[in-house]
Amino acid sequence: KLQVLDLDSNELSGSIPKELNSLTNLVFINLGNNNLTGPIPDGFGSFSLLTELFLNDNQLTGSIPVEFGRLSSIETLALSSNQLSGEIPASLSSLPNLEWLLIRENMFVGCIPKSLQNVDFSDLNSLGLPFCSSPTTAISDGPGSIPLRINTPITVTTWFSEPVNDFTIDDVTTGNGSAGNFVGSDGDMVYTFDVTPTDIGDITVVIYKGVAGDADGTGYGNEPANISLGIPYDDDRDGAIGSSEVLTAVSDYFNGDLTAEHVLDVVGLYFSSSG
Repeated sequence: KLQVLDLDSNELSGSIPKELNSLTNLVFINLGNNNLTGPIPDGFGSFSLLTELFLNDNQLTGSIPVEFGRLSSIETLALSSNQLSGEIPASLSSLPNLEWLLIRENMFVGCIPKSLQNVDFSDLNSLGLPFCSSPTTAISDGPGSIPLRINTPITVTTWFSEPVNDFTIDDVTTGNGSAGNFVGSDGDMVYTFDVTPTDIGDITVVIYKGVAGDADGTGYGNEPANISLGIPYDDDRDGAIGSSEVLTAVSDYFNGDLTAEHVLDVVGLYFSSSG
């Protein structure tokens, strides 16, 4: 059943509840003109049926989630009059149905992805930012917070702000993991690949500057990007291993999914993070 959430101008305060992430059938969300604070939940990127999202005129902070690049049905994205900062993510460039991007009166820096120049140009023009000459880059795992496990692949998406050439699996640099199952070819803006954790510790993905070039032949290489996927068994992704997460690792060990050395590493992280 399709759902609508319309709570415009209701004097709502506090952060946006993460529980909303489970309402995957939402087609319309209006939380504008309230007193909401804190970041926009990354899980909002899972609303594949959503056509209109209004979060304008609040006091939201942080950046625009890279995961918004998964809002495949979105037509209107209104984030104006908040306290958002950081760069405009390249992932917004891949939204096929986006017509209105309202993001004025925030604190964005950097440049505007060139492929957004025909999306409500007047609003973007009010930001006072130049259009990017080099393709900008964004990376995200998911969708959603998928538990990290040794030897279990997790899908990662890389978005460029315009079509690029010469981006291959060899241009993906990982820490504590291996990359494979690469999908994408010259002229694409969105590429996916799997990263398989190989050890206990922070799993990272890095796309270095200039590994891909813009497909229009102007000679500019991409801007860099990186992401931390987290630590295997840190299921709540708080940067620490809790007692229940240690028990999960031990259980996996007896089922043959981990080595004894991995379990000792998890236990060591538990004691170091619990003091």
